[in-house]
Amino acid sequence: MIIEDMLPYRKLYVAVLENALRDLKRPVGMHKPANIKRCKRSAKAWFNSKQTGFNAFVGICRFLNLDPDKIRDRISAGKVDFKLLLSKRGNDIS
Repeated sequence: MIIEDMLPYRKLYVAVLENALRDLKRPVGMHKPANIKRCKRSAKAWFNSKQTGFNAFVGICRFLNLDPDKIRDRISAGKVDFKLLLSKRGNDIS
């Protein structure tokens, strides 16, 4: 799937996931350490949330046809590559 071919609302949800991943992976030292730590905590809580609303991680994954548990496992293992994730069929991110 090429991002340019996506509908605008899909692009928005992809951008939300990418931003959360950046917040989670951002090294301390790029900005004020307290802000980075807060962003990391917030991103970690968002990824681990069981909420299913439109703006929740699980809700966005469902909308994009992605398996939230597989993504969480890949994040925990430090193996998430978002471009690879989007190039696969939604639920196959191995």
